[in-house]
Amino acid sequence: MKSCRAALTAVSATTLALMGVVSTIPRTANANPPAGQGYAPVFADEFNGTSLNTADWSHGYPTSFGNGGHWAGSQNGLTTMEPSQEIFGGGFLDLRAVNVTDANLGTYLGGQGGYWNTIYNRWVSQSEIAYTSGAINTDGKHTWHYGYIEGRFLIPWEHSSWPAFWALQDSGWPPELDIFEFHGQFSGTNYLENYTYHFSTSGGGNSSWGGTATPGDAHAGWHVYGVDWQADHLTYYIDGAQVATYTNTSNISQMTNLYLLLDNQVGGWAATPVAGDYGTTWGSDFQCDWVRVWQKNPAGPANGTYRLTPQSQQGTALDVGGWNEGSGATVDIYTANHGENQKWGLQSEGDGTYEIIPYPDYGLNLRLDQKNGGTTDGTVVWDYTNNGGTPQRWYLLNTGGGWYRLIPTDSPSESLSINSNGGSGSAVSLETYTGAANQLWRLDTP
Repeated sequence: MKSCRAALTAVSATTLALMGVVSTIPRTANANPPAGQGYAPVFADEFNGTSLNTADWSHGYPTSFGNGGHWAGSQNGLTTMEPSQEIFGGGFLDLRAVNVTDANLGTYLGGQGGYWNTIYNRWVSQSEIAYTSGAINTDGKHTWHYGYIEGRFLIPWEHSSWPAFWALQDSGWPPELDIFEFHGQFSGTNYLENYTYHFSTSGGGNSSWGGTATPGDAHAGWHVYGVDWQADHLTYYIDGAQVATYTNTSNISQMTNLYLLLDNQVGGWAATPVAGDYGTTWGSDFQCDWVRVWQKNPAGPANGTYRLTPQSQQGTALDVGGWNEGSGATVDIYTANHGENQKWGLQSEGDGTYEIIPYPDYGLNLRLDQKNGGTTDGTVVWDYTNNGGTPQRWYLLNTGGGWYRLIPTDSPSESLSINSNGGSGSAVSLETYTGAANQLWRLDTP
């Protein structure tokens, strides 16, 4: 909830106040991705070093970050972001915000009314540096399309702090995925976590979905915050306990490759610090123990051309019925004959999903597809014109022994698999996964 700050700040508090009931949830010591869904780790930073790992992160905000008229990358609201405020020690990262208009002013301005920021290559004047803080991002270094994203944090207690763990894509705003934001305001004795998804609406507008949860002692103890992002849901977690789920697949599909950001903003939605609130020096520490990302089958089978053999009938193969090269062609199983219509190309999309391409393709521009986007038992699987939609993206989940499930990415909770339904010549379909032999497939040399 940082991009387009000027437009959002006035809307954010009102929007979130209307979005859901505050919940109190149980605590567990550690958290992991949802079990049984084929997740594997693809990224982790434990922040055990003495400085930022610049192979994975960049200082501040990316240069593509549009920000209410401020110079791109350097500033957010009242705060100028500085690498010096990324403090490492004890096995964690501390993004520290401080007031530099009084006792600490000389450190940054040197009595010259400003200073030259070498990271962003510009002059920062005294009038725009009331506070300085830290921010980091993975733009241009790591992006993800779907996955489980999680981090362990200690939230600052100062009421004017605005720490956030969030994600953007560099093709414009929205969409925006806020795993959490805290704006330093109490609800009784507890801080409120705000989780939000911003998306576009028809006619060029934008809207938000989200709500609040109560991590209890968020500012006194460490907690793990995560989101499971798949084609059919966004599910938020705190300490492994589910907080909320969003299931509007059309709006979720607006997100493609997201990069991560951590920052500790001052003021704005969290209100400007009041002089003397915390003595002569105002400071705010947003601490991160680690950030981790998992995806489904991130390695997966290699790209290439294969024959797909069902375990239940190992003398057959997935087949384009009648050598039909048109959109809407029936897909069945048929006696293995090494024909072109039993050759399938696997093309990784880099996010754990694959396109499955008949023949493979030969300029036909077809993909294996769920007929009419169906996600229920009996949905026909056919070849259809390549349109980039989620019904043409598949997980290949290795179940062991060289056998794979072929799972549509928009299957509810990954419950469906491609099913071979009978003897040679019988059409295939999507069916609820039971572990039966007719739902397992081997990748053979064609």
